[in-house]
Amino acid sequence: MREILINETTPLKKKQYYENLFTIGIMISINILLITVAVYIKDYSFQKWVFLFAAISIIQFIINIFTLRKLEGKLFSLTILFFIFSFITHLGIVIIFGFDIDIDLPWNPLLTISMTMFKDASLFSLCSHLFLTLGMSLILRNKPKISFSKPIDNESGIYQLFLTKNIGAIFVLFGLLPMLYIDFSKIIVYLNGNYLDTFQLGLPGFLYIMSSFFDIGIIMVIIGNKRDEKKVLLILFLTTIYKGILMFTGGRGEPILYLLTLYFIYFNFIKTVKLKPLQIFSNLILIYTMGFFITFISQIRMMSINSIDTYMELFKSSFIDFSPFSIIAEFGSTIITLGIAMDYFSNINDFQYGLNYLYALLNIFPNLGGILDFTVSKSIYIYNFPIHLRTFLGGSYLGEIFYSFGYFGMIFTGFIGMAISYISLKLNEFFIKQKYIKLSILLILFPNILWWTRAYFVDMVRDFVWISICIIILTFLFKNYSYLMSPKNWLLGRVNNEKHTS
Repeated sequence: MREILINETTPLKKKQYYENLFTIGIMISINILLITVAVYIKDYSFQKWVFLFAAISIIQFIINIFTLRKLEGKLFSLTILFFIFSFITHLGIVIIFGFDIDIDLPWNPLLTISMTMFKDASLFSLCSHLFLTLGMSLILRNKPKISFSKPIDNESGIYQLFLTKNIGAIFVLFGLLPMLYIDFSKIIVYLNGNYLDTFQLGLPGFLYIMSSFFDIGIIMVIIGNKRDEKKVLLILFLTTIYKGILMFTGGRGEPILYLLTLYFIYFNFIKTVKLKPLQIFSNLILIYTMGFFITFISQIRMMSINSIDTYMELFKSSFIDFSPFSIIAEFGSTIITLGIAMDYFSNINDFQYGLNYLYALLNIFPNLGGILDFTVSKSIYIYNFPIHLRTFLGGSYLGEIFYSFGYFGMIFTGFIGMAISYISLKLNEFFIKQKYIKLSILLILFPNILWWTRAYFVDMVRDFVWISICIIILTFLFKNYSYLMSPKNWLLGRVNNEKHTS
């Protein structure tokens, strides 16, 4: 059995603290210079502007990622993943236009918004990324130094794993049937129509809430079995296959981010050793393959295909034409939502000043008799757009923050950055201190936070609150109402069983 390694944390030394401040200062200075140049070139012709702005965006991306990596000490973190997702969804199309990359765009932004709106949205994104990184950096600057040192197998940690695994198993059983019913309904509807038809299932909302327990249950079972890597890998394999099949109904966002969450858990909390060169290469191949499947699904999801030969022909042609920039083209259309939001709310001057986030919190309660219908247009801002504009539009967390605070929203993006870095550090802290129940609760937020880049704050509220409450209640029951489940007696029982079986 592999030993559990505990991280030792030591307070940040003054030298390292000042180095971090210096790094942040350099990041701010370069970003201000880049934004100044971006403002200066705004009136250039579109072709000239887009090339220069694309170069500015890439420089900002590299500088900000380097800063976050140095402060947090790792690349595969919630903080850096959120920044990457934000960059792809809001500035990805700028890169494609700027360097004239020959790629088919699923949705050309310039067919929906004007060049002026596109420029304004891109500049707002660039400025917001400065404040986002600054907010993240302010939290990460005091991050204690972490070192892996000694093996530990203490009673509290084992019991936490026991609780996590068993509560996870309960959630899996509770959510299994609702999840299968929903997923198979989607598959049947898709086979008889197309991707958009899967949104018209008309199933009760409580079924979706019940099915969401299955996903967090799998997360908890993986964490609870962290000492048994073979079992974890089996669960990962089966879940990847299932979610991969489900993606062929056209819905890619939720399965992709859920799988990303599982692999984040594996590489951060299960397999904590450094990857070998061959493993890095194989993982890159896996990422490339996943990227191809994402774009392939986007191409076929609106088709009604009844022939395997047609599928294979499309698969072959898609594989030949695939480029990593296809991913950027696919998700970069979020800039359209931001551009429309900036144009629309600037004209009507109807900003919410944070109320939209408060209205979103009301959605933790059941919408009995439509009592909460009034919150829809407040918390999902595209419902304020004319019908012809909001058709097929997704969300954007930057569009949402503009809806709330206007151009001052870019400053408030800093608070979003602070919250995300705080959660990222807490994930590590709970793992280090073997607080696996709390770790599981925070991981409910992980995929929703990443999806927020092209969605809405309201999307993450209800599931997080209700599933967290259920985890807390079950933990309380396990700890206080079952003598056999107490750490002392459970461990004693395990020792006795081992003696009898030996």
